[in-house]
Amino acid sequence: MTSPTPSPLDKSTNLVRAPFSGKVSLDHGIASLILGLLGGALIPPLALLLGVSAAQALRPLFFGACLAAGLVVGAAGWLLGRQMIGRRVSRLAASTAWAAQVLAPAANSGEGAGSFPQECRLPVDSADQFGALARSLNDLIGDLVELHAVRDQLSTLAKVLLEQPGLEQLAESGLDQIRRSVGAPAGAIFLLQDGTLRKAASYGFIEPDRIAESELLATCLNSPEATVVPQPDEMNVDRILATSKPLEAVVLPLPGSSSPIGALLLALDQPTTALRRRSLSDQAATLGLALQGASARDALEQLAAQDGLTGQLNRTFGEARLHEEYARAVRSQVPLGVLMVDLDHFRAVNDIYGQPTGDKVLQAVANATAAVLREGDSMARFSADEFLILLPGADLGDSKDVAERIRMAVAGLEVPTDASCLRTTVSVGAASWPETGATGSAELIRRVDEALLSAKEGGRNRVTAAGLWPLTVSAKLPAAG
Repeated sequence: MTSPTPSPLDKSTNLVRAPFSGKVSLDHGIASLILGLLGGALIPPLALLLGVSAAQALRPLFFGACLAAGLVVGAAGWLLGRQMIGRRVSRLAASTAWAAQVLAPAANSGEGAGSFPQECRLPVDSADQFGALARSLNDLIGDLVELHAVRDQLSTLAKVLLEQPGLEQLAESGLDQIRRSVGAPAGAIFLLQDGTLRKAASYGFIEPDRIAESELLATCLNSPEATVVPQPDEMNVDRILATSKPLEAVVLPLPGSSSPIGALLLALDQPTTALRRRSLSDQAATLGLALQGASARDALEQLAAQDGLTGQLNRTFGEARLHEEYARAVRSQVPLGVLMVDLDHFRAVNDIYGQPTGDKVLQAVANATAAVLREGDSMARFSADEFLILLPGADLGDSKDVAERIRMAVAGLEVPTDASCLRTTVSVGAASWPETGATGSAELIRRVDEALLSAKEGGRNRVTAAGLWPLTVSAKLPAAG
């Protein structure tokens, strides 16, 4: 906000200095003069009642003097009204104009009006109608300020949600924005997965997973409005050095296109107003639709990335993941292990037992291989009977160990067929950056292919590692091919 505007209560302000004017002043003046004339005209009859003789009371000069006195009293009343009532009305008008002047720039810029500025409050200096009017105007301006804040919160939330690429980031950023908008020390988002509420994001709660299992969330999930729970016993908020219980909890359903997709939970240290709860409901509605869209988008991306038979990454996404992991390894100067797993004599399996049995063998090998991998490793179906495996952080020795575990796991498989159980084996080639000297992801694939070929030529059902390469690792990122 720019330089402060002079206070409306400053005596130099035109609105304060100018009393009644225009039609209000004219109407008040006419009414005052009429009342004065009526008052003056009543004096002679009253004088008669008090015993004054008719000759004296009804003399034209006396009657005219009474009318003149009435006019003087009416004019005096008009002037007093201008000074007393008019000044108070003018003060209210000036203060209202000041509030509008302070709030209008924020409303027009969309930056929000913030809190209700103290200088915008109208003076409440009496318990009469003027005081009631000032209080009502203060409440109205306060509501306008809060409505501007609600609008700004929705706008900011929408911008935050548009910037997030995935469901997890969307839930965390949305929770953070809504939580900060009401000053909540703790909050959590729970999404329905297979009919069960599971935590998607959390901040400040000691045991958010336990809260997900409470009847409170399940009961409030289908409520059309926010549910307020005073002093919930099952919720503890982390206060860094101590724990505390919130004054109240607010549970809001996260609506989807047809039914709720989850719930938003906020722990608050102060009670919420009806307007604030309405704002939270609007924000929850925006967040719910965004989360549903992100979930659908993630599901489509996962479907596009998967091999339909084995459920692993397909070749396109496998090569993209290799490029990303190779660039990350060079950037961080950490090793990257790569394996190529090939089923031995798989063509014969298809020829003898048929493609359905061959598909069962592929699925069994893929599942057994995935069960051996570490957290953070990834696997892709590279061709009909080959799998590419990425091992971030694994040097050549670690890669050979994982490859051997894969070989042994597959060798112990028994795939049932119509006649009996079928056994199979795999050959595995292993390579790693930087030990095998690859200067790009394409060359790393070539080195691991050479190792796989050596394993197959050496008798199959074995692991062969690519040869070491005398190499000084450079911090400069090689071009990934």
